[in-house]
Amino acid sequence: MRFVMFAAVLAACLSPSLSHATEKTFAVPTDDGYGMDDCLSEGNACAKLVADSWCQVKGMNHSVRFEVAAPEDITGSLSQDKVRPIAAPAYLITCQD
Repeated sequence: MRFVMFAAVLAACLSPSLSHATEKTFAVPTDDGYGMDDCLSEGNACAKLVADSWCQVKGMNHSVRFEVAAPEDITGSLSQDKVRPIAAPAYLITCQD
């Protein structure tokens, strides 16, 4: 009977429908002083390391995506009369718990 209970608990823990990974996307300006543009702009070898570090600083586990942000990604929630050009490009880093 213990084995059956153990197997049921193990199956419930490993079930993909029960695991909910949380994702959050952060807009990171390139002129923030951290030098992220050096790695992320050209997909250099350090890009994944920088994105993972950013996620960890924000309390997340690791990055799952990082890309250049389009202007509408940053100002998409504003009305058209409030939209203004972004002074410097930004990156979107999606982190997962």
